[in-house]
Order: sequence, then structure tokens, then C-alpha cells
Amino acid sequence: MKILLATVPPWLPYHSYLSVPLLTGILKENGFSVIQKDYNVEFYNNILSSDEINAQFKLFAKQGATNPDPKKQGLVEISEYLTGQIDMFKSSVKQEESYNDEKLLQNSFEMLDLTLKTFSLNFPEIELALGEVKYLFDHYDIDEVFKYIYDDGNFFRYYFTKYHLQEIQKEQPDVAGFSITTAEQLIPALTFAQILREYKSDIRIFLGGSYISRVAQNLITDNRFNELVNSVLRGYSEDTIGELMQAYQHGRELDHIAGILYRKGENIINAPLPSYKFIKDVPFPNFDNLPFDLYFSPYRKLPVELSKGCYWGKCKFCELNNEVYTAKTAERIFSEVAYLHNRYNVSHFPFVSASPSPKLLYAIATKIKEAGLKITWSTMIRPEAYIDEMFAQRLYDGGMRLAKIGFESGSQKMLDAMNKGMYVESNKNVLRALHMAGINVHGYFMYGYNGETSSDIEKTEIFIKEERPMLTSLATSFYTEIYKPADGLRIYKLPNMDKSKYIKSII
Repeated sequence: MKILLATVPPWLPYHSYLSVPLLTGILKENGFSVIQKDYNVEFYNNILSSDEINAQFKLFAKQGATNPDPKKQGLVEISEYLTGQIDMFKSSVKQEESYNDEKLLQNSFEMLDLTLKTFSLNFPEIELALGEVKYLFDHYDIDEVFKYIYDDGNFFRYYFTKYHLQEIQKEQPDVAGFSITTAEQLIPALTFAQILREYKSDIRIFLGGSYISRVAQNLITDNRFNELVNSVLRGYSEDTIGELMQAYQHGRELDHIAGILYRKGENIINAPLPSYKFIKDVPFPNFDNLPFDLYFSPYRKLPVELSKGCYWGKCKFCELNNEVYTAKTAERIFSEVAYLHNRYNVSHFPFVSASPSPKLLYAIATKIKEAGLKITWSTMIRPEAYIDEMFAQRLYDGGMRLAKIGFESGSQKMLDAMNKGMYVESNKNVLRALHMAGINVHGYFMYGYNGETSSDIEKTEIFIKEERPMLTSLATSFYTEIYKPADGLRIYKLPNMDKSKYIKSII
């Protein structure tokens, strides 16, 4: 039995994502034949090419559109420039020299985004950007989703048929699994599933990932979904992926598999979610045969998971609130990093866990330093008050180069309301300690949480202004409320708020 596991667009194409290599490693360790694909990075390399961009402009000209809107006309007027320069822009963001010239790098990324707008000429229901797709219809409406999937103007049908159907016909997989972590990935995944189903009606298709785990119960009752998808593995799949493949291989019932969701005749089988704890001997992720040279980065990077859940787990706005926290040991993490470093010649590691303990990070850094392993890494980190200059220096000496911190607000009242369990002055001290050690810091700030006043907003602005020299970069967002359970395909909603008072803050 041959298994295809794939990541689908859109997602930022800077490095491989972990879910597919993690499951590939587990399945290969158990003797299964696995083809793993990063269709996301292939997507951006294929469509951001002179041949494809030229084909789009020719197709638009052939249609003979009269009086196109100014934006489309503007793209047509620079068609020769975009077609002639796109390969250079794409190459630029993959070269280390570009990262020494901030303006050149920014221009290259901006030109990639501009070029991606070309696809709206012929596929007007989408707008593409690097790592994003904007649907010009309600992609949270199930009927609208399936209407687009079967529409002749479905861009993803055009793309997958042109670039991947032939290789699928050659590979002949018996099972296909797609990771869906965002709402924007649902349509590409289901479109590809529909193409596969047309080509090979008996192929078994399953979905997994954080987003589909949240909304699958609202899809499984829809016959259109069940015509395309055999099953959904909800929650953590490390312990259940092998069971599902064994069941498929030997024609067994699926009912006993934790987290399985599927239609069985007129009945819906919805097994309880699996509990999870890290197992010492779980195989390392397998990144074999992934196209490292295609990623939009000048050096290879591989993700490493340290923990699941959040060790604080009390922030009122967060979906990880009250989720069980479990972590690998420092010894296991060091072994994994050293293995990946040696096997794939990789020296940069994004630690992708939501909120690992700073003490765990300290222990990892100590092991890396003591072993003399020449690697660097980035991570989310909670700004605990005990992170002083000596602590930060050890993190740096052990490879930390980027810390991502959710400061959220400069108002102590708001931090208390969010139940962040931290203090504004302590946050400043941690930021300065990391900066002094040479660690870059990316800060996250959130506006619009319940009870926030103009005074609270001003305090956040003051925090950012005063600490800006210490922040390498920052991002702002509006508070969103979480649907539990999901409302159709929606998992977040914006609360009612007067956004006018935030205009100054987010500019």
C-alpha cells in the first residue's frame, strides 16, 4: 500500500512544516511506503515563474476583456516587466546577500506579492499573496465552498491539474492524506481530493490538522464532503496514524481509532479525541526527499517541536487555555536537533511549540553549548521574571537568536484582565536582558480585549515607543473570540467594538 502525505497551500514557504514529516517518520518506521510532498512550496515556485506569469497574461489577452478595471489594466501595462523579472525576484529572497540589504529584500517580497495578483485577471474570485489567499466569496459557508470546488473557474483545479495530476498518475497512491491547519487550506485540499477521486475512485483520502479537527463535525453530515473524504483524524495523530493505515491495509473497522470521524452508512462514527504524551522512542521526523532548494530562504531550516499545549495555560483569550501541557525532555530535544543537523546539513531550527517553558529552553541551550553544536534556533517564550541577563546570555550561547513574545499590552489592568500572569515592568526587564544578550525579539501586541479603554491603548503605545529600540520587529492584531464548538466553518469571530479608536494605534 502506497501512502501520499502532503501539505497544501497557502502557507508561508520559508521552510517545511512539521506535520507531514512527523507522520512520515512514524509510518516509515512501521514499514509503510510513504510519498511525502510539500505542495505548498512547489505551488509558489511553480506559479511564480516567467512561464506561468506569461501564460496568465496571454490567457487574459485572449479573452479580450474590454474596459478592465484600473488595477487589472495596471498589471497588464507592466506585464513584460513582471514576466521578465519574476525569476530574479524569487531568486533574490533565497540568497543570503539579499538579507544584508533590507530595502532590496523588502522590494523583492513586495514584487512577489504584486506578481501574485496576476492570477486575479483570470480567476477573479481569489486574490493571492505569499502565504495567503483571499476568497472573494464567503469561504466559511459550506455551500459556497462546494460551489467553488466544482466550478470551472476554480484556480486550484487549474493548478493541481496542470502541475500535479501527471505525477499522481505515475505514483499511483492507494491512500492520500492532507494536513489542513487554516481555513484557507480547506478549498485547495478538497479540490485536490476531488481531482484524485475523479482519477482513482477507490483511493482512500483522509484529512488531519488543527483547523479540520475543529470543523469536521460540521462537514461530516454533508454528502458532498463524504464523496471526497473517507475519514478525518482529529487531534494529535502520532499515536493513531499507524492504526488508521493498518486498518486501511487489512480492511479492518475504524471505529476503535481515537479521534476518528467518518460516515459509516447512515451513522456517524465520532471517536473520543486521543490523549497525548510525548513518547521517548517516537521516531524523529523524516524530511527525506523534500525540495530544500525551493524554500524562500537563503539557508535550510527545519522545525522542531518541544512541547504541546502551554505550560501557563491560563490566558483567557487563548484557545490553549486549560489544554494539557506536555513536553519532551531536554535530552530528547538535543538528540533530535543533533540528528537533523547531521542528516540534513541544517543549522537553523525554528522551535514551533506555542509556549515551551523557559527553563526547558535553558536546559536545551546548556546541552547545545556543552556539546559545541554550531546551530541557531528561534522560539516563542514567555517573559518570566527570572529571565535576567545571565539567563539570557546562556540562551544566546546555546543558539537562541530570535525570541517571539506575546507582550499583548502595556497596561497592567489589561494584562490582569487577560490573566497573563505577568507584569509590565518585568516584561521590559526581560526584553532588555534578551536584547543585551544579542537575541532578536519579535513582540506581539493585541488590541480590543474586553474592557480596554483609550487610556489602556495609550499605555501600549508608550510601551512600544519606549521599547522600540529593543524590538527587532512587532505585530499588532485585534482580539478575536473563539467559537467552541465551531460555528459551521468559522472558529473565530471579532467581538463588537468601535475600531475607530484603534486607527492611530495600528498605523
